[in-house]
Amino acid sequence: MNRLPAKATEHLPRKKDGSVNAYSLAIAAQHAYYFETTQLVEAMRACLDANVKLVTTQLDHELILTEVVVKLLGQNNVGGTSEPRQSRH
Repeated sequence: MNRLPAKATEHLPRKKDGSVNAYSLAIAAQHAYYFETTQLVEAMRACLDANVKLVTTQLDHELILTEVVVKLLGQNNVGGTSEPRQSRH
């Protein structure tokens, strides 16, 4: 991780001291296994959109967060199984 350019790691979660939070990355990696890549990309875009709205608009925070939860839990975005995606046929 330390050898990657700053641009490649700027989006990663950080600890208070500014270093990358490896624990949260490990947890995310464990759970990401159950989703398709397109689902994860859509979820990240929904989170980015919500973050931009939270910091740049005067919209109600609860409304923005509810909207992103609805997007994340929408019918096409839920993994829907406890099986890893590779074992589903």
